[in-house]
Amino acid sequence: MGLAECKAWLAKWKAALRDVSLATAPSVGLPPVIASPPLAPELPTAKPTNLSAFIAAVVAALRRT
Repeated sequence: MGLAECKAWLAKWKAALRDVSLATAPSVGLPPVIASPPLAPELPTAKPTNLSAFIAAVVAALRRT
């Protein structure tokens, strides 16, 4: 499709739209209401693992020396 064909098509549609009155045009309803996403649940408090307790003990021991 060339530029001339595009211009002819656009002119045809513009002319068709000018002939349509607002009374015969289909009515457009209200836009849909989009609800906000739910809030993220609170995360539970993290429990120290054996590895983290071991690392904390090593760091405490190294600080004493």
